[in-house]
Amino acid sequence: MNSTNNTVSSAIDGITLNLAKESVPGVATTLTVSRDTSSLTAGVSALVKAYNDVNTTATNLGSYNATSKQAGVLNGDNTLRSAQNILRAAITNVPSELSAAALQHLSDIGVSLQKDGTLTVDSTKLSRQ
Repeated sequence: MNSTNNTVSSAIDGITLNLAKESVPGVATTLTVSRDTSSLTAGVSALVKAYNDVNTTATNLGSYNATSKQAGVLNGDNTLRSAQNILRAAITNVPSELSAAALQHLSDIGVSLQKDGTLTVDSTKLSRQ
């Protein structure tokens, strides 16, 4: 492969090489490419935690305890229910930009919605992405 400058972007699909120095004739240069999934894992975990925190707060605010006959501050509030529905739709609907993508749903990367409304992460499935 030849290039007119020190930037090569067509050698490996999806990777741009910024060449720092000229190779020594007869001496092999090794390039190791590996995936770093730590930032993906951290981002997904932060999303799941934030969603679960909002879900817990909304559930508590809209709750009703039949035993103590105590209602949450926003029990029966339509705005709270609408906000919860919008948030659920945001994590379950597929954006049009992803309609042809291989990964379209959070469940495709290991995030699943539980019966109680919380999200969980399957770290094994997530690490394969």
